[in-house]
Amino acid sequence: MRIAYVFGCACLGLGAMFGGKVHADGTVIVPLVNVTPTCIDASKKTVDLWVLSARVPSDANWLRQTKGVGARVDVTLRSKDGQRVSFPAAAAIDTRDLGGKVVRASLQLHVLADQDLWNTAADQPIRTADVSVPLTFIRRQGKSDAVKVFQALLAFTKSASGVIPANPYVKGAELVGQLSDSIGNAFAADPNDIFDPNFSLAFSIARGSSTCSPQDLHDNVGVAIADLNGGKEKDGYVATADVGRYCFYKAGHDKDPDIVFAARNSGACPASAPATATVLANPQFIWMAYGHCKEGVRCAGDRPPPPLALAVGRDALPSGDKALALVSQRLDAKDSKALLKALEAKASEPLPDRPRELLDALAMCRSVGIDETHCLDKSFSSNDG
Repeated sequence: MRIAYVFGCACLGLGAMFGGKVHADGTVIVPLVNVTPTCIDASKKTVDLWVLSARVPSDANWLRQTKGVGARVDVTLRSKDGQRVSFPAAAAIDTRDLGGKVVRASLQLHVLADQDLWNTAADQPIRTADVSVPLTFIRRQGKSDAVKVFQALLAFTKSASGVIPANPYVKGAELVGQLSDSIGNAFAADPNDIFDPNFSLAFSIARGSSTCSPQDLHDNVGVAIADLNGGKEKDGYVATADVGRYCFYKAGHDKDPDIVFAARNSGACPASAPATATVLANPQFIWMAYGHCKEGVRCAGDRPPPPLALAVGRDALPSGDKALALVSQRLDAKDSKALLKALEAKASEPLPDRPRELLDALAMCRSVGIDETHCLDKSFSSNDG
């Protein structure tokens, strides 16, 4: 994993080449009525974070018209003492033009995979204060320098065992960062190959559920939206300042969900989306996250898994050695056997934290069309391009 870290740091300077900008403020995390989020306590749990899809405003004809589009993501962490580290990764993606103003990108990018963001017992402590995920769209077909470097980053991402090393704040990063500047200066940005949506996902990291804020990373599906100049409600746009006037819901196809909204008349929002709900057209990122209790840490304690999670586990996991191989990517031998035994039992029985939460993760992945293999591995993308 040391090699992956060195390559990741060395690519930081390529931000200039890929049209890097200061990302716009003003994004708002929108509450979803039919999704119940839970604050992720990073002191007790590792974190998986997926960027599922994006809607971005674009005047770039190549982004709306070409089928050969890639996404470059800089997974950026900032420690409590201000140290900032960034790890670029790349994937081939699918895009669709939505009426000439907005491009929809199907992503399913696994940007954090079983990542420990807070560990004061480590040899070099991990104290992550926040995480952001700037994303840039790049043409991946052609002969330009931007395309060539993107293809190199794409090939590396596919071969790496994960995007971020176990401890992202290891000493020596500043030396590799100096090299990255000289690499970035060797290339020139080309607007015909690069598009920066100028807004990104960003979360603070909680330690303890009792002090969680709306900006802290929560589990389950979520959405962050930005304003679009000239956008009107009749066309599906909501001003970020007026979010409280509406009710929002996850809807549509599981693999690439929509967010829909309806005006809030009075009182509480209906539990399910009204038939008159409109698809939200704002610039947006839809994500999913879940936490997994760390080994040797007590989270909620032994309890039966939710019926839905148990049913999904029985349906998703194959039998025998194949199932054991899948769950062993995240569980030790004892917890793996406990999980498989629970799947075979006729009645629901209490499970320890780690195997029970793994079933919760599988159910969450299933709800957005991510299969069990990709849900449990650490690959950045399942799309090989």
